[in-house]
Order: sequence, then structure tokens, then C-alpha cells
Amino acid sequence: MNQFRLIIVFILAVFALLITGILLHPYNSSLELIVLFALSGGGTAIVYGYDFAQLKRDGYNDLIANVLRSPLETLFFFLFVVVIAPLSFFYLSSFRINTMLIICLFGLIYSMPFNYKGKRTKLKHFLFVKNIFIGFSWGALILVGAGTMETNLIKAFFLFASLQVVAGSMIRDLSDLEKDQKDGVITVPVKHGVRFTVNVLHVINILSFIPFLFLPLQQAMLAMIPVFLWRLWVIYKVSQNHLSLLWTQTFNILTCVIIGIAMAIFKLDLWLN
Repeated sequence: MNQFRLIIVFILAVFALLITGILLHPYNSSLELIVLFALSGGGTAIVYGYDFAQLKRDGYNDLIANVLRSPLETLFFFLFVVVIAPLSFFYLSSFRINTMLIICLFGLIYSMPFNYKGKRTKLKHFLFVKNIFIGFSWGALILVGAGTMETNLIKAFFLFASLQVVAGSMIRDLSDLEKDQKDGVITVPVKHGVRFTVNVLHVINILSFIPFLFLPLQQAMLAMIPVFLWRLWVIYKVSQNHLSLLWTQTFNILTCVIIGIAMAIFKLDLWLN
């Protein structure tokens, strides 16, 4: 997939989860939301736009030359570091800042190398660990959007999105199957094969609805049926061709956008009735 298009897809997914949280708790100033989206969009572009592992291999002395590759990128980094990031500490609530810091910490922890049984490894190389870390980090974007986790409905959507992203990260592992086998990374597809992974994906898709069963507002669960059906279709297409980047990457990641759209329709229906 074209790198720029992939970044755009990730940014859309991040924005969709933030919007889902905002719709769950729509009590924000316009300026706060502008800063929130600028910080989230810029941070996503940095995280997914650069191969920091490659930069580390090349040596951090080349960091400036590799990252600031054009005047436009130089301007982007300047605005993000000097303007957007500092503004976030003034305009975003402490809950939002702390939650985003926890998300960043999760990313560092699961990518940090350490010694295990005499070998150099990372947490993300252990079975299911990477998927869980990614799932709950992305699901936490709903908490960031809401700015709170006080209500059971917000918690339910956080868990729902987290489990959906766990499934999504496992689908991306399918497209990386050969590479992970070569690198010695233990993922579900590497350990148990494509067919078993597809079955696990169906189970996770069903389990994602469990948090809604404990809510009096069952319409919330019904509102997410389109997400379930979308995920079902993606799993089917991936089972037919697990190397298709269109389904393992683009349409898989866009599941977060479907969550946002389903939430918008759900809230609109509540307001109209």
C-alpha cells in the first residue's frame, strides 16, 4: 500500500474513534476539540509515517536528515513540536492528556527490547501480547474523545472498540505471516495457521458485543450490528486471500470509521426520538 494513503487511513481511523467518544460525551469547547484533533492527527502521521527502527539502525545522527526530508515536513514538525504539543497541555483536560500518555507508554513498553531466557526479545513478540496492547491502546481513543470514563456506555464502547482492534491487528498479522516467520515473531497465524486465526477472529467479533449485554440501553448494541457485519465481511475476504493488502490493511483499518459512522447514526436516532 502507498505509504501516504496508509497514513491517511490511520488518521481517519483515529478521528473516527475520537468522534465516537465525543458523541458519547459531547461537552467540549470548540478550541479544545481543534487542539485534540491536531495533536492526534499529527501524532498519528509521525508514528506511522516514519520507520523509527530503521532510523535507529542508521544511527540517530541521521535523524534530522531522515525525518526532515522536505521544507513541508520541516514546517509540519516545527508546528507540531513548538505549537500543537504545548497547546495541548493548556487546552486539553488532564484526563485526556494522561490517557494519551498511557497510550504512548503502552507503545514504548511493548516495543522495548529486553533479555528473556538468554535472548534479546520484545513483548510484542509474545503470542497475543501485541494484539492486546494495540487493541486497548486504540480503544482508549474513545476515552480520549469522551474526556471521561464515568458512564457504563463509554466503558462498553471502549471495550467494544478495543476487541474490534484486537481482531484488526490479528488480521494485519495474516498479511505479515511470511515476514514474521522469517523474523521469528510469534503471532497467532505463525503459531496456529490461517484457518485457526480466522476462527479466532470470528470469536473475537462476537465477544466484542458482550460489554453491551450489561447495559439497560440495548439499542447501543443494535447500533453496532453494521460493525459486526463489516468485520464479518472483512474476515471472509481475508480468509480467501490473507495476502490482500486491500482487505488486511485498508478495509480492515476502516472498521474504526464504520464504528464512528454507526455511532453518529445511533446518536442521531436518539436525538430525533
